[in-house]
Amino acid sequence: VTDDIEQAGGFVAARVQEIAAEAGFRDKRAIQMLTETGSSHGTKRFPLTSYAGRNHQGAGRHHAIVTKMMKSKVAEEHFEVATGDDGPAKQRPDTIPFGVVPMGGTVQRQKDKERYEIERYGGEIAKNVRGTYNGSFPHDGTSPNDSCEPDEGTARPWVTLRNVVLGACILKSIGATSVQFFKLDLKAAYTQLIHQKSQRWRQTIFWSWMEGSKLQGGYMRDKRMEWGMAYSGTVFFRAVTSLMVRWIERALVREWMPHIQDEAVRKWMRERAEQGLGGEMQGCPGFCHGFLDDFWIFIAGSLQDIALAKTVVMKAFYDMGFHVSESKLETEGTPAAQGVILGHDIDLNDGTVGVTEYKRVRARDLVNDMEVEGK
Repeated sequence: VTDDIEQAGGFVAARVQEIAAEAGFRDKRAIQMLTETGSSHGTKRFPLTSYAGRNHQGAGRHHAIVTKMMKSKVAEEHFEVATGDDGPAKQRPDTIPFGVVPMGGTVQRQKDKERYEIERYGGEIAKNVRGTYNGSFPHDGTSPNDSCEPDEGTARPWVTLRNVVLGACILKSIGATSVQFFKLDLKAAYTQLIHQKSQRWRQTIFWSWMEGSKLQGGYMRDKRMEWGMAYSGTVFFRAVTSLMVRWIERALVREWMPHIQDEAVRKWMRERAEQGLGGEMQGCPGFCHGFLDDFWIFIAGSLQDIALAKTVVMKAFYDMGFHVSESKLETEGTPAAQGVILGHDIDLNDGTVGVTEYKRVRARDLVNDMEVEGK
């Protein structure tokens, strides 16, 4: 499935394997899923009586929006092409060893800030509807997720705000000219993982639409790893997030640390080495954390040091072959001492974690409304 993998991810599989080896990345199974075999559902005892697990919620209501998405998926070859000249869809699949329900469209949860501003000041809600796969359907013990048995030994704990704060505190203790961070977001990250061919029979979906007087679509088999399956997040975190963090931190150590100019930082690095803490990341005045497709890079040093660190990090992304979201890069990719991480306001100047601005405004408006009603 190497061709499918490289087409989906936009990276060269052999290069990613080389990078994993260079970085000393030890999760070989994750690299194998990313670059060779495709991902797994993590279901060791999958019952053949199980449903495909498609969420039919909103299938009719959002049909036009989901159809637009499905057409783009067909154009981008997310689906396996059927034999013959009938395109990527069939009136009926070769085999369906289980029940199939229609794929649906679910409106994504409105961001708290946007929802509050619309409710308070008026405006229209911009609905973002996506086709959804519900791996827990039909909620009777026969779904794919009911049979999922992830290997707990390889399911790494995800990053929390506490991890970020503890790292920031260490950098703040250095006494550097500045401590700043910036954020990077992978583009279309959730389509980077191809699914194993031997398990794609579980990923048959049904969707149809009219073009003029002709009925299009039908049964299609998705090649990508589906979100909504219990194991998907774990596989992505192991194969993409963890490898990317490892590669970025290695780049900071090898290509950035030798060129640091800030004297306070250089003094701290020497002291760490004398204390026996000169390991690859223990003596580095910067770090990277990732939460699925979001990455936060914290750097201590002079403004020139921080600018160089960003250049090194961007090169690391380029070397890996993954694409960065340009819109997020414009709004959150500039190093700064203040920003939002995991829904919390981070201020490295004051060394505080607080409530975001819009939540403070919401609380203020609530108190004002209560005072008005009291009068």
